[in-house]
Amino acid sequence: MSAFLILSLLPVALCVRVEPSSLSYELNPNENVTGSVTLYAENTALSDVGVFIVGDSYDSDAALKQMVSVYPTYVDNIPENGSRRFDLRISAVCPPGTYTGLIRFSSARISVPISVKVKGAVVSALGLVPDKGTFKITMPANKTLEKAFNVYNLSGERLVAFSADTFETEVYDSADWIQVEYEAPYVFEPNRYVTVKVTINTTGVPAGRHQRTVVLNAMTENGKKLEAAVLFDITISGVASVPENQRLAIDVPPDIPESSTLSIRVTRGGSPAAGVEIYIDNQMAGSTNEAGILSVTAPPPGIHTVKAKSGSVEESKTFKVLRRVFVTINVAGVVQMGSQLRGSVVAEGQPLAGAVVQMGGKTAMTDQEGNFVLDTSGLGEGSYTLTVSKKGDLEQYYGSAKVVLQPGFPWLYLAIMAASVLVIIVALKKRKEISGFFSRLSFGPPVPK
Repeated sequence: MSAFLILSLLPVALCVRVEPSSLSYELNPNENVTGSVTLYAENTALSDVGVFIVGDSYDSDAALKQMVSVYPTYVDNIPENGSRRFDLRISAVCPPGTYTGLIRFSSARISVPISVKVKGAVVSALGLVPDKGTFKITMPANKTLEKAFNVYNLSGERLVAFSADTFETEVYDSADWIQVEYEAPYVFEPNRYVTVKVTINTTGVPAGRHQRTVVLNAMTENGKKLEAAVLFDITISGVASVPENQRLAIDVPPDIPESSTLSIRVTRGGSPAAGVEIYIDNQMAGSTNEAGILSVTAPPPGIHTVKAKSGSVEESKTFKVLRRVFVTINVAGVVQMGSQLRGSVVAEGQPLAGAVVQMGGKTAMTDQEGNFVLDTSGLGEGSYTLTVSKKGDLEQYYGSAKVVLQPGFPWLYLAIMAASVLVIIVALKKRKEISGFFSRLSFGPPVPK
């Protein structure tokens, strides 16, 4: 056995790795740095990758979750032999010490050790500190839920310009299903807190896992910025319902031939929906015009999905693009009026069964051998176009042929009969003349009777 064959039989190694393989930071109090890690999927694909920070001890766990932020915290897919970078921000807002732990990538089953050392004495103590770092919520679709948490000013200084806002982690990008409310104090005094209320409304939100981070910001009176974050990890069950007047409807042909123009029409509550994003097989194709229509060249032959998306409302529909197949029609070019027109149809070298054959309003269908019989009775003299068509699972068969109908053969038969009678008459006349000729000949005396 050759070395090449032996190597080809060896299994392909599946490898998930992270670079760098470890992270270590040494910061001065209140210093901020940025970094990144990259997750590689070699000879495999990854899905539902969640990022979590876990400390080696209780103190390290609390401090790392306060000091280290990762973006994104969730990725739905990393393709085979692909990679994804995760950005890090480290803020030394905890007391002096060394804090160790792991950054875990859930479905990848791999971790990166991380160590953050805060040097010296912390000038601003702990900064902004929420009383909860992560909310893990499971709730049904079409429901509303309220959550609240407190944000403490443990910086030892008076703070101004407090704010709380949200951003997505690439899971669901509608901004209106989570609302944040709070009363921002003009001056955020030390050791006081602000209550932040978060309202989650899952009406119209697709089922599945979604994440949103509430980012907290404030500033000291001398202009130093403080930041913290609270993660909302939300799993929605069931099917989201959308109010009738907000629902999208897609009008698209169930099947079209390849290389043709695909016209997609979208309505909302029965009226044309302009500005709706259209995706074909999850690839952005464009947006609808004022009439709610987007026209594009049909994708390659196959089964495809078109999705219409407007904010939190989505609708999908499938359609087929059929491969064009020209057929061969075996039929006489000139036939008798009123006769049975017989022929056969072949596609790609094989008889085509179940094809529709049409000519002059007459219709027939091919049998299992590709043969057909079409009755031409009632059709007048002249030239006709005979067409053949059939829709397969993913094929569009078609073809045409010219057929000429002429007066029938009874007229020709009468003409032949008339010619035959004339020949007989001429022959009889000639026979009589010959007989008279022989009767006048004399070959000697008459024979006695």
